[in-house]
Parts: sequence; structure tokens; C-alpha cells
Amino acid sequence: FLTVDPNDGVLTVVFTYAARDNAGYEDLTPATVTMPFTCPSTTLTATNGTRCGAGTVTLSVSGCSGGTVSWFAALTGGSALATGLSYTTPSISTTTNYFASCTIGGCSSASRTTVTATVNTVPTATATGDTECAGQIINLA
Repeated sequence: FLTVDPNDGVLTVVFTYAARDNAGYEDLTPATVTMPFTCPSTTLTATNGTRCGAGTVTLSVSGCSGGTVSWFAALTGGSALATGLSYTTPSISTTTNYFASCTIGGCSSASRTTVTATVNTVPTATATGDTECAGQIINLA
């Protein structure tokens, strides 16, 4: 059988081979061979998102040609929130980091790419002076 651990890049092959001794007797001996295997390197390019006030933010990445992008709430561990080149956050009211990884042929990115959903404070304005009527100028501070 064949196993690949994408976390450490080790490909393990286990097989049985037959060898004959000088007398012609067959000896079936299991052997394990470990061969170095390097997953393809992927570098995601993040496009952060911004909004004013609470709500959803759309984030995206590029650079996962032929693979699948998975979105996470944590830098390591956890289950994927979604897959695809873009991700729309749930309604958030504070700046929040999300993390994307690329998987190609069973090999995942060595590390996750941080993508930031920025929530800016809604600007406020105050008027000074007396009550103004339609058509008059209001000074905002």
C-alpha cells in the first residue's frame, strides 16, 4: 500500500518481495521503503476586504491553479468554513482575520495565508449653530 502525509512530505510504500536463497527456497519478507516526497509549493495572494459598520465582507485569494482553496477561522487546525476562491464572512462588527489554504492533488499549503476583513467605524457628524431652515448652510464638525 501507499500513504502520503502532506504535513511532512513523506511518501511511504509498503510491499512484499520474494527472494530465493541458494537452495532455491522462496522467502517472502515484508519491507518498508520511505522515500522523500515534496508537495508542490503554492503561494496564495490575498485580497482583503473592507466595509463601514457591521455586516458581511467578501475576501478572495488567487494562486491556487488546479487546486481547491479552503477558508478557516484559525491559523492552524479547525474545520474549513467554505471552499472557493472567494469567501463572504458572516456579519461581523470588528476587524477579523480569516485564513486560506490551497490543496492540489492531496497536498495542502505548508501554511495558511491570512486574509483580513476590516470593519471601519461608521463616521459621525455633528451640526453646530442654530436650527437651519431648508436652503440654508449647515456647518458640520
